Amino acid sequence: MQKECDLYFYDSVKSDRLRFIELLDKNFIYDSGKSYVGFLYAKVDRVKLVSVVADLRRNGIACFSVPIAYRDQETIPMEMAFDLATKHAKTVGATVAISVRHQKVPPVLWAFDLISGNNDEEKSGGVVMIDRLDGHVWTLSEYEEYLYDYNNVL
Repeated sequence: MQKECDLYFYDSVKSDRLRFIELLDKNFIYDSGKSYVGFLYAKVDRVKLVSVVADLRRNGIACFSVPIAYRDQETIPMEMAFDLATKHAKTVGATVAISVRHQKVPPVLWAFDLISGNNDEEKSGGVVMIDRLDGHVWTLSEYEEYLYDYNNVL
């Protein structure tokens, strides 16, 4: 199955390496005078975009390949995702918290710290990841698969 994706940048990027996107999306026009942040607004086959993401990352440009549904469809707000994460955390006897360190996760999900429910211990329990489109809880396996299949991150 072919899946079209876009590039996403958390930080402002100004790089001639982005001109290669024109070869993969004839509707994208690279502007050498422009700094890009957020979605690039390109449509590129997922497999072809993986090599671009790998090249950009090798050259110090942090980016994510993101299925265009996450760009074009309405996503759930962080507050709703926090409620979903809270409900999930209760099932494992924990709570969740919003964390600054999770602000630069891929824009396909919301991430919240999972905190142990045992008050005798100060222990972190990991992360609860909520999908931005349908609100399901991402498993670690699903997250690793996304990072590898879409972004060549091992």
